Amino acid sequence: MEDLSEVLRALHGVKENWFSIGLALNIRPSILQAIEADERTDEHRFAKMLLRWLQNSEDRSWKVLVSALKVHYVRRSDVAKAVEDKYIYGRNTDHYSAG
Repeated sequence: MEDLSEVLRALHGVKENWFSIGLALNIRPSILQAIEADERTDEHRFAKMLLRWLQNSEDRSWKVLVSALKVHYVRRSDVAKAVEDKYIYGRNTDHYSAG
């Protein structure tokens, strides 16, 4: 997993949770705060946070991303399930409830 656009497509509907997802991906709060100050919209903040993770994490995998979506302070198991189905288990499910 290295393509930011693919990850953004997989995670549409969760951009408002960008800070919590960043924490769950072990991005330091100070880095997330800098992203928040630099970017005006959640969409841009989300993309910048994911790019930071993709560039700096040694464990860039769909499984890590799914785990981050499931933590108690993110609680996006709906999106996690869709990502698991499509990218981990290879089931072609192109829709889910972004609730």
